[in-house]
Amino acid sequence: MSAPDFSLFAKRRFGPMFVVQFIGAFNDNALKYAMLFLVTFTLYKGDENGAASLAALATGLFILPYFLFSALAGQIADGWDKAKLMRIVKGAEIVFMALGLAGLALQSVPLLLTVLFLMGCHSTIFGPVKYSILPQHLGPNEIMGGTGMIEAGTFLAILAGQLMPNFIPPWEAGLVATGMAVLGFFASLAIPPAPAAPGVVRVERNVFRSTWHVLKSAHDGRDAWLCILGISWFFAIGAVLLNDFAPLVTNRLGADKPVVTLFLLVFSISIAIGSLAVNRLL
Repeated sequence: MSAPDFSLFAKRRFGPMFVVQFIGAFNDNALKYAMLFLVTFTLYKGDENGAASLAALATGLFILPYFLFSALAGQIADGWDKAKLMRIVKGAEIVFMALGLAGLALQSVPLLLTVLFLMGCHSTIFGPVKYSILPQHLGPNEIMGGTGMIEAGTFLAILAGQLMPNFIPPWEAGLVATGMAVLGFFASLAIPPAPAAPGVVRVERNVFRSTWHVLKSAHDGRDAWLCILGISWFFAIGAVLLNDFAPLVTNRLGADKPVVTLFLLVFSISIAIGSLAVNRLL
């Protein structure tokens, strides 16, 4: 058993990719929580049902692309140079964050919900890339630790993105997220090439057929299927908890932003610790 190799952060084959995925997770949650705080504490203040319903709608719109496009995203990741694909995705993120900034400045809920859906599409495409690139850049003895650091970084980025709207107005949070998206794009330029495997990868454009094929293939391998179910359940529970903390604290506990912050700190830091500890357990 070994601890994660933190010297990887200083290496081009890992450091820039870590920065890129950290910023992506940060921006997803900075935008989402800026919107939720705008709704909970400004637009729908005192309207428990309205705030909770909008929080549920925002979560659903963000997660929907995962259901629709995950299989397609995996096929694209297999067929493209992953470093180039990351740069394309990060370029799109700048546009999405700029739209989110406009939505926060205008206090336009429809525009913000649209941007959340677009960021869900962004994350759906980016997810398979950020994990499948690791075996191309890391050695066999580095993959488990590298994956743990990516996962820990993801949840610390989620925490940072969720905490930011506690301290600055929503539109300023959007401005920070836009600047971070630009930084993420420049970091992606430093990622070494990760060419596709030999052979032509057929991209099935029918998202329902491609999803069915992937699920059927995974179901045929019991170990892989159980892992998929476990991971899916973990992220489903996490998504529900993270998005319900603000309405729960405000409307049920009668508390304010500092208590929301406390809930987020405990939850996210605990997951980060577990992500690093799993390297020793496995």
